[in-house]
Amino acid sequence: MSKYLLYIVIGLFVINCIWFLATSSLYFTHKYNHAAMSTLYSNSQYVKGSGSAGIGDDGLYAFSGFYYITGGDPSQVNFENPPLGKYLIGLSELIFHNENVINILYAAVICWVVYKLSMSFFKSKLMSWLTLLVMVADPFFQIQLILPLLDLPLATFFLLGIYFYLKGLEKPRYYWAASFFWGVANTIKFFPFIVVLVLITLIHLFMINKSHLKTYVPTLILLPLIYFASYSMYFLYHPSMLEFLRFQKWIIHWRTGNPIVLGNIFLSVFLGRYKAWYPHKGLVENVNWTVHLPILIGLGMISPVFFKHAQNRKQVLQFLYLVAIVFMLYLAILTVGIRGYVLVAYPIWVILAIYTVSSIFAILGKWRKPRLIRKT
Repeated sequence: MSKYLLYIVIGLFVINCIWFLATSSLYFTHKYNHAAMSTLYSNSQYVKGSGSAGIGDDGLYAFSGFYYITGGDPSQVNFENPPLGKYLIGLSELIFHNENVINILYAAVICWVVYKLSMSFFKSKLMSWLTLLVMVADPFFQIQLILPLLDLPLATFFLLGIYFYLKGLEKPRYYWAASFFWGVANTIKFFPFIVVLVLITLIHLFMINKSHLKTYVPTLILLPLIYFASYSMYFLYHPSMLEFLRFQKWIIHWRTGNPIVLGNIFLSVFLGRYKAWYPHKGLVENVNWTVHLPILIGLGMISPVFFKHAQNRKQVLQFLYLVAIVFMLYLAILTVGIRGYVLVAYPIWVILAIYTVSSIFAILGKWRKPRLIRKT
């Protein structure tokens, strides 16, 4: 019966995904209008200052992407974020005449990583498909697919790095792939957490297998190399390494002026509200918040209770949990705590949540009293 119930649940999630694609098709079929977006940007707060007509992050990144991919100077528009994520949005605009189509590719890669990681835990295609569909059918994940934002590509390359790092624990050559994808993630969006992540991996390898450090540490050179490469167009306009370093210092200085709202991410996730920092203070409701978010993250947070039952999977689960919980603390202490930031590690929380639920059912199954068979 439990197997049939899983099939029914998976079927419902599939129907949800089909419904989402049917109702959101316009987001992937409309043509990007650069002239209209350019006018919107020219009259926005980024050009004319506060009090002007506003432009959201989705419009800003859509405009920046086309500007970059057609040869623009990345230091002139949305300088506060590295350029690669916007180049990819621009590529989507050039090839598909739509800024959102590339999100389908990101979603496909994330789905592949989630499925592969789930298979390593459950050794069951059915449970792996369930984990995957729980994530894909979640409104929190779906809303990211229809907007040209940077969190989805950041999550994609971040998770690819996690996947290949875990493969590197068995075959160290995969550490090169892990560092490559983390290097790419670092060029998608301003992402200081990459420093924390490197420290986590170094401590992790030191604790479990010191011999792997001699293979892993050299791969970290890819992080700055990829970062510099993403600014290739910048060097055409400013052929000076000293000027580039000053530019990066200025970005960091600009970023350190951003507000920090301690613990805001927990309000955003668990209550669907957050403390506003501008233009007025007070609690503001998250319009697209759903109960899926706190349930899945909450279940993921209690997953260590069941790690003792994981046997040979325990090491992987511990690493995933460590990355997810440290990232959550990073968001709580060093950012304004916008709900969308959670997306980077959200697939990990979903995996841990399904593991928690499956562990609970497994324990309950062991407590069931066996039937007594009468002899005739």
